[in-house]
Amino acid sequence: ALQKLGDGLIPGDNELPRFSTLGCAEKVDHLLDYMPTQDRNDLKMLLTVLSFFPVFLLSFLFLFLEWSLNLPGPLGAFLRFLRIGLKGLIVSLYYSGYHGQNYQGKTPPDILGYQVSVYIGDKPELKKTLSKTSIGLGSTHDLSR
Repeated sequence: ALQKLGDGLIPGDNELPRFSTLGCAEKVDHLLDYMPTQDRNDLKMLLTVLSFFPVFLLSFLFLFLEWSLNLPGPLGAFLRFLRIGLKGLIVSLYYSGYHGQNYQGKTPPDILGYQVSVYIGDKPELKKTLSKTSIGLGSTHDLSR
């Protein structure tokens, strides 16, 4: 379901790979490890239901969720929450720099020339104590450079 959902949101183009081609869904555990258990269980249930939808209906779902931004009341709030959750999961995986073991091309951050980093040059005490830190989806980056 995650692959189809990702393809519904990120179908790829001439430069950037399709979500399923990138294979970043293989690394979803890096993201789910940080979720509260109940949220993770709710997400699994939602993904199970969405797994029965064809990709074109999932694309329509995202269009509907974008349209629902202006819906008032509890239904609008629920749909906005759903939009943030689903889009956040897909976009976080896609732009994380992770890829599946069978993917041989460049990742979206490489293609776009984008790198996430934290500047600590003005905090020498941090540079001494934090030679490595976890940033993003559980990846370790060397900050001693």
